[in-house]
Amino acid sequence: MKKSEYIVNPDSDSESAFSLPIPDNTTSPASASPVYEKKFGELVQIMTKLRKGCPWDKKQTHKSLLPYVVEETYEVVEAVEMDSSEKTCEELGDLLLQIVFHAEIAREKGEFLIEDVIDSINKKLIRRHPHIFSQVQVNSAEDVIRNWEEIKLNEKNGKKKRESLMDGIPQHLPALLFARRIQERAAEVRFDWNNALDVLDKVEEEIKELRTEIIQLQTKKESEDKVGVNTEIDENKSKAGVNTEIDENKSKAGVNTEIDENKRGVGEAEGKSDRVADTDRVEDELGDLFFALVNVGRWLKVDSESAVRRTSQKFIKRFQYIESESRRMNKPLTSMTLDEMESLWQKAKGN
Repeated sequence: MKKSEYIVNPDSDSESAFSLPIPDNTTSPASASPVYEKKFGELVQIMTKLRKGCPWDKKQTHKSLLPYVVEETYEVVEAVEMDSSEKTCEELGDLLLQIVFHAEIAREKGEFLIEDVIDSINKKLIRRHPHIFSQVQVNSAEDVIRNWEEIKLNEKNGKKKRESLMDGIPQHLPALLFARRIQERAAEVRFDWNNALDVLDKVEEEIKELRTEIIQLQTKKESEDKVGVNTEIDENKSKAGVNTEIDENKSKAGVNTEIDENKRGVGEAEGKSDRVADTDRVEDELGDLFFALVNVGRWLKVDSESAVRRTSQKFIKRFQYIESESRRMNKPLTSMTLDEMESLWQKAKGN
């Protein structure tokens, strides 16, 4: 179908900003729109009825539903990764319910309608795909992404215009995804590495810096522990000596004790502050390492979230094998040696 067959008006206030002729023999969902309208309308009506009659549904707010939005989103992710179309269908329905739920709460408060939600995304998709609904030419998926971000940057829609490429990235995204979005934005203006190997060099650099901070932290802790032991010995010796003169120097000893306690209090506070600072530096270096690893994934077109989740599931499967074998051997994990568990772990890797 040629682009000229689309009738586009992104600024239209009508229910449909564009029309698309559909051949008689099409299998497109749009050809069954009355059915979809009926089913979707039924869902909206069910939600309205629940808000009026169900005690739990009635008490929900936009904020109280947030954990469920996140949970349902991750359940969709899990279903897709399971490659289960049946489960994916079910979880998408649960996620759709959350959208309708929020829209119903907004309707009751006079904020917006579900129709406004749909109209907003319709117009946004048309506006951000000028290569489909207008005459803009693109040569690659990268061009599409670049156009999308440029359009987003220039959009106002009654909001303050974004002054930075970093504006608009949701602050509550999972950390690894948040890092990737930041890197993608920077790469749009070519603030990026030359290749994946350069980023890997950065990873190795960050590992060295992290190792240095960990060594310094451990060395300092060992030194503090040693000083603590020596101080305790000295205090015991001093205490034995003081006991012989306690009657004659009671008043003086009281003053000195107060001074010593004050010094000790200051010393403990300073020590705690130092330990916090040391831990902060380790956290900074660990964060730098994660950020660099996300960059490696981006260059290799590997999603870091998916990669870590996949590894986590692999770990769970292998650990459960160890648990299963421990039950079969009638030997609790708590009584196994590390070598025994490592041997079972290696067997799990081979299965």
